[in-house]
Amino acid sequence: MADLTAALVLAREEFGRRAAADLARRAGVAADPDGRLVVPFLGRKYLLPVLEGDGIPASKEILLLHYLTGASGAPPSGRKVSFKDLPEGFIYNEPFKNRIIRPLVTAFGERPQRLVKAGTNLGGEPAPFGDAATEIPALPRLPVIFFIWNGNEEFPPDGGVLFDANISSYLAAEDCVMLAQMSVAALREAAGI
Repeated sequence: MADLTAALVLAREEFGRRAAADLARRAGVAADPDGRLVVPFLGRKYLLPVLEGDGIPASKEILLLHYLTGASGAPPSGRKVSFKDLPEGFIYNEPFKNRIIRPLVTAFGERPQRLVKAGTNLGGEPAPFGDAATEIPALPRLPVIFFIWNGNEEFPPDGGVLFDANISSYLAAEDCVMLAQMSVAALREAAGI
């Protein structure tokens, strides 16, 4: 908990040093009439800076602040990459599988079409990967694809995650893990799981 608190303090300080208009432009977000940035994230909108009583969990606030302060302004490239292909992704690849792929497959492996429906509920669209896939607009310039391969007599169901190749110009590898983990949780919630 102390690490999370320290990370939140650092993220808020970095955010506070930046001009809101520049952050908004680079991240593809708007400002509300009070000057707070409106960040669409997994089908909901969050206001930053966070005020007392907004009720945003610290881990989510950190991720959104990192997105805003790390944003390069690059549009989605259209090229898809796996987590292990990201800079430093190979270091976190096993934890990524345990924290994201396994829960994804557990939730949707037996009923992959639920993944597509859940993605639609989050503003996503079907995608041409695996046996069932959805591409969701996780953050304004960061679409993420989640897919499932049906199992058979020889192999159990499997799944994967693909990011737009520009994600590294917005988030560090550990933030990509958090983005994917929160996305799987949102997909599960949207599917009523």
